[in-house]
Amino acid sequence: MEDIVKRVERLESALTETRLELVKLSTRSESFVTKENLLSAKGELKDALQITQEAIIKKIDDRFKDIEEKARWKWGTVVIPLSVGIAGVLATLLVAHFSS
Repeated sequence: MEDIVKRVERLESALTETRLELVKLSTRSESFVTKENLLSAKGELKDALQITQEAIIKKIDDRFKDIEEKARWKWGTVVIPLSVGIAGVLATLLVAHFSS
């Protein structure tokens, strides 16, 4: 009879330890990631990356438009009239040089 009592006590002790380990494992398992969680996070990251890429491309396009507008302004208001003026002066000098 005494042997049975000792065995029951050991079983109770082992059961208590098992319950404590189960509580620890249950607590840890709440932070585990499932395949669904990973797929969801992957989709969210892809969406965020796509939005970021689109924003960067838009900024680059806007910057190039600004550069193109400035270049057109310089050609139309500075370079072409200046070239015409220089060509006129050269033509006048050539005519004056060969006329004499």
